Amino acid sequence: MMGGKTKNWRWLLEAGGMILALLVADGCRRFQDEPEPNGHGYDYPAGFTFIEVPRPLEADNPRCIEPVLPFPGIGIPFRDSCGSTRLRRVTEVDGIQGRHEYSRFDPFNCSKTLIVLLRNSGDYAVYKTSAFPYNQSANFVCQTRALEDPRWDNENPDLLWGISEFKIVRDHVISGERTVIKNFAVDPLIAPILANEPDLYTITMRQEGEASADRRYWAFILQGTAEDYRPRYLFCWDRTSDKVLGIYSIKHEESIIDWVGMSFNGNWVLIGGLSENGGKLKGMTIANRDLTRFQRIDYTTAHADTGLDTRGREILDTLPPQARLMILVGRPYNAFDPGMNLNLHRKLKQLGVLAMPMDFLPMDEVEDLEELVAVVP
Repeated sequence: MMGGKTKNWRWLLEAGGMILALLVADGCRRFQDEPEPNGHGYDYPAGFTFIEVPRPLEADNPRCIEPVLPFPGIGIPFRDSCGSTRLRRVTEVDGIQGRHEYSRFDPFNCSKTLIVLLRNSGDYAVYKTSAFPYNQSANFVCQTRALEDPRWDNENPDLLWGISEFKIVRDHVISGERTVIKNFAVDPLIAPILANEPDLYTITMRQEGEASADRRYWAFILQGTAEDYRPRYLFCWDRTSDKVLGIYSIKHEESIIDWVGMSFNGNWVLIGGLSENGGKLKGMTIANRDLTRFQRIDYTTAHADTGLDTRGREILDTLPPQARLMILVGRPYNAFDPGMNLNLHRKLKQLGVLAMPMDFLPMDEVEDLEELVAVVP
């Protein structure tokens, strides 16, 4: 799941640390040489079963060893022998050019007719997907102008959102017209901060964050050149009311932050603090939009996706391979009262243990309750 919508996954083909080309999965279906897709994708062969991965969170889990294969031809399907996924190379080798920004985000627009790819210059280029390789000169549409964190519009295939200095902008990639959605340099709450601290030069989500799915709520870091470019302020903005809902001054010991963003529905600010971070932002942290309440939900930050579960509840899908989740079991008046449990929750937090009350378990999704019964002799 990515952004709450199922999408075809993309991979990067790498060799010796150099990113060579973009690979696109033709769908999450078993590969077959024949027949070719008939409009419904590739059929599973008779008797097909998925391979269960034992202990998927174990750091020493058996890994699939990929065989040495020749570099794939452009547009020619081949099979990933580990996952049996059908792959297709779609870009020409061109240094860093020919890859997308980050594997978490979809480089394709909503109609899959355009793709945005990173260039050696640090800018991005938009290409048509009408012919292989996608990044050939005949497919070139435009190059972005001082645009960071490019994200395609959910409905209009020609609109690309992004950040430019202190602005949220939306570019029409065909006409070249740019619309400034918000300029924080003139915001009544942000402008005085910029005036008092002139080294501040940009807003950023650190390349891994995103707004809420409807792009109403946004979270940003204000970053400057002083103090080794550390993040200095965190703020949340509501596009509907055009109001900065909360500003938080980041202390020096709290500034080891990987990324910031919003939850899928925009109810929570997500702050990707690392385990060595300090203060209120140590580890993966969520906060209310006013930035007055902070809750650590993981001991560190790992690759994650935001979305909704089957019941429509907001989720952050992440748990580092070395992490362990401890469930606090007991009657609420014993397990959750700090006096009765001698501040057990605080001791676990100090040890860096991720703990969760048993009430948070989705018991309605358990098919066999006998699996949860512990037999005490």
